[in-house]
Amino acid sequence: MLHQVERFKLNNIQSIKHILVIGSPGSGKTTFSKELSKILGLPIHHLDDYYWLENWQRIDAKEWESTLHTLCATPTWIIDGNHFKSLNIRLPYTELVIFLDYPIRVCAWSFLIRAAQRYFGFDNDSLPIRIRNDPDHRSRISIQWHIAKLILFFKHSTKPKIKKLVAEHSVQFMSFTSRKQCQQFLAEQQQYIMNIKEHSPAV
Repeated sequence: MLHQVERFKLNNIQSIKHILVIGSPGSGKTTFSKELSKILGLPIHHLDDYYWLENWQRIDAKEWESTLHTLCATPTWIIDGNHFKSLNIRLPYTELVIFLDYPIRVCAWSFLIRAAQRYFGFDNDSLPIRIRNDPDHRSRISIQWHIAKLILFFKHSTKPKIKKLVAEHSVQFMSFTSRKQCQQFLAEQQQYIMNIKEHSPAV
């Protein structure tokens, strides 16, 4: 059963230490996760930084699984990234899943802008860390085409699988269907944290 949580009822955000942010490529998972990390003071990990090696080579499957277990076993984190095939590894460690469930057109447009910026070298900061640190890295058309297909088929193929898998675990689930909802949520959590601090007794 999916433990759907309405955002205005999530008043225990400060006690949550393991948050998974998922969604279609182009949905802004990394940007959202960075902002949430600043508000909650939790360390953030981008899965692509661990998955992609130099020259867009994928990490060995066994090493990838070991890396995920080690990462998820740490005391606190926000992890962003889909990598559906490894979601079953991360979910047992997770307390809250935040799903950015945006329309295909929104994700596709964001992807096209990011792909163009990366191609012309204007958005290297969004690249996986090993690719970003490689001065000879090149844009891979095959990778971009794979991501484009993921976006097109995400809502009707990947999304149902994600919700089914999440429902099999005892984890809170929250979804947003627009960037406006995400920004409202972040503002609410920022205000909630500030209120707690204001009413906390001075040490």
